[in-house]
Amino acid sequence: GAAVEAIFVVCDDMNLPLGRIRIRSRGSHGGHKGLLSVGNSLRSWEFPRLRMGIGKPPPGEEVDFVLGRFLPEEEPLVEKMVDEAARAVSEYLQGEALENLMNKYNAG
Repeated sequence: GAAVEAIFVVCDDMNLPLGRIRIRSRGSHGGHKGLLSVGNSLRSWEFPRLRMGIGKPPPGEEVDFVLGRFLPEEEPLVEKMVDEAARAVSEYLQGEALENLMNKYNAG
């Protein structure tokens, strides 16, 4: 398997407002099934992750919300978020320190 140091997970997050990204160096899955799967597979929670905010779904509609499409009026915000996330991942792959990325991208 891959070394934990070689992994940078990108995932959605219903607990972040739509359009917001947050980078963390480690942590629990926080109820996110994808992060739970990654952590269980690696047998470690010591991997960096970039969470992309998709906003809160109506109660009881989590599955349809997560698997659904963004509304047309949300598209500009989503495109901006994806661009920002891609820049952060690119900077990480080019050797930028995770702490610097957290300071830069978590502020917004």
